[in-house]
Amino acid sequence: MKVSDSPGQTKPSITKERVMTTSLTNLLSIRYPIIQGGMAWVADAQLAAAVSNAGGLGMISAYGLSGQELRAQIHACR
Repeated sequence: MKVSDSPGQTKPSITKERVMTTSLTNLLSIRYPIIQGGMAWVADAQLAAAVSNAGGLGMISAYGLSGQELRAQIHACR
């Protein structure tokens, strides 16, 4: 038996959006205090855009990229 199955307990709504307002979210103008790390070979424009669109702060890793490649990643993210 789960706690949520106990009599008198109401299940939280999964459709209700919860926003966490903190000094960090206010400073960075983001919805959630989540900062994606700039992980080499993983943190590309696609991941940074997905994290940002979900309300966090996305980052693009510049590791191993030339200036032109980084510029292309930044433009792809915008």
